Amino acid sequence: MVHYVIIGNGIAGITAAETIRKKDKKNRITIITNENYQSYFRAALTKYLRGDFDEENLQLKPLKFYEKQNIGMINKQVTKVIPETNQVVLEGRGLVKFDKLLIASGASPVTEAWPCGDLNGIHVLRNLDDAKKILTKARVHRRVVIVGGGILGIQAAEALHRLGNRVTMLVRGKEIGWPVIDACVARKLSTRMTNAGIDIRLNETVKEFRGKDQSVTDVKSTKGKIYKTNLVVIAIGVKPNISFLTGSGIGIDEGILVNDHLQTNHANIFAAGDCVQFKNPALLQYEDRRSWFPAAKMGETAGQNILEENIAFKPGVYSSFTQLFGIPYAFIGNFNPKVSLKERKEYRLIHLGCKTGIKHKAIVLKNGRIVGASFFGERTNADLFKKMIDKEMNIDLFAKRLFDPMFDLKSLFIEKKPEPEETIEESSFSSTAE
Repeated sequence: MVHYVIIGNGIAGITAAETIRKKDKKNRITIITNENYQSYFRAALTKYLRGDFDEENLQLKPLKFYEKQNIGMINKQVTKVIPETNQVVLEGRGLVKFDKLLIASGASPVTEAWPCGDLNGIHVLRNLDDAKKILTKARVHRRVVIVGGGILGIQAAEALHRLGNRVTMLVRGKEIGWPVIDACVARKLSTRMTNAGIDIRLNETVKEFRGKDQSVTDVKSTKGKIYKTNLVVIAIGVKPNISFLTGSGIGIDEGILVNDHLQTNHANIFAAGDCVQFKNPALLQYEDRRSWFPAAKMGETAGQNILEENIAFKPGVYSSFTQLFGIPYAFIGNFNPKVSLKERKEYRLIHLGCKTGIKHKAIVLKNGRIVGASFFGERTNADLFKKMIDKEMNIDLFAKRLFDPMFDLKSLFIEKKPEPEETIEESSFSSTAE
C-alpha cells in the first residue's frame, strides 16, 4: 500500500489531500499538523477578530470531512525529514514512514530582536490560537499598538478599533500598504482610518518594548516617542517554515526550491504553499506567492503530480481581492516595479480619481502592455484587467479609454473568426480546345 504523507493542514495541504483522494480511493493519506484544529480559513482571522466570523465559519471542511475521506491526522510538530529512508521525524522521537511526501508547512510571522520583545501582551496573528489570545485581551485592554502597515496590519487595526480600542499603527515606510497598495489608495485609506480615530505613524517603528510585572506597558519608537499600550500586534511579514529541513538534503533557499511540477530535488518529495520558492518561467527567476489562492492552486497541482499526472504549475500574475476598512480593493500584477532611471521611460501610469472621492482606478503599462492594476472602492471589471495582464495584450492604442464606462472591455476578448477563403467553382472555368 502506498502511503501519502502531507506536512501541513492549511489550504495547500488539505487541497492536495482532497485531490489525491478523488483519484486514489484506497491508499493511505496522513496529514501531520502542529495545530489542534481541522483546516480553517486563515485569511479570515481578522474577520474572526471583528466578530464577523465565529470559529465554525472559519472551517474549510465539514467536521466529518477527514473521517469520510479516510484521511488520518497526527497532531505533532515535525522536527526532521530523512529522504534517504523516507521518514518524517516527529517531536518526541516518533517516526512516520512515507512513500510520497508533500511539504506544505506554511509560513510564520517575522519578528525582530527588540529589547523586551518577549513580554506578555506582545502577539503575532498567524493562527487561530493567536487570534483567540488577541481577542481575549482586546476585550479588556483598550490601548493597542499595531507594528506594521501592510494588509494584515491594516485589517487588524480595523478589527481592534471596531472592538472599542484606541489603536496606533507604527509603519516603517512612508505610506501604508506598500508594495501592494498604490500611493493614491494609501492616501485615501490613511485619511479614512485617521478620521475614524486610528493614529497612523509613518516612517516610525519599534525601538524597544517596556513592561511591568512581565507584561508590556509601553512601546518606545525609533523617533523616541513613548506609546502606552497593553496589547501589541506584530504584522511585519512572514517567512517560510523550513528550519526543520536544514541538513536534510532537500533544496532550500528562502523557501523550498521546486521545479515547475512542484517537485523538490528528491523525486518522491513535493512542496506547495507559503513554504515554496518556484521558478517563474516568465521571469526566469525564483519567486514566492504567499497568499491564499496560489497556495490552493499549488496544493491541487502537487496532488496531481504526486499521482504522476505530469501537470505544470502556472503561477499567472499575482492578485489580491480584499476589503480595506470596509472598502473593496483589488491589486493585480506588479504595480510598483523596481526599475532603474533608464527603464522608467518604458512605463506609464494611467489613473482615475486620485485626488477626489473615495474611488480610484489605476493601471501601469510597460511598452503598451498592462503589468499592474489597482481598484479601490469598485472592483467592476478587475477580472478583465487580470486577463489582459495574463494574456500580455498590447492595449496601447486604446489605453486611455479603458476606464471609460462606454468602452466595451469584453469586446477585447472576443476571438475573431477568420474570414472564409474565397473559392472558385469549377463551373467558372471555360475550357476551349486549341
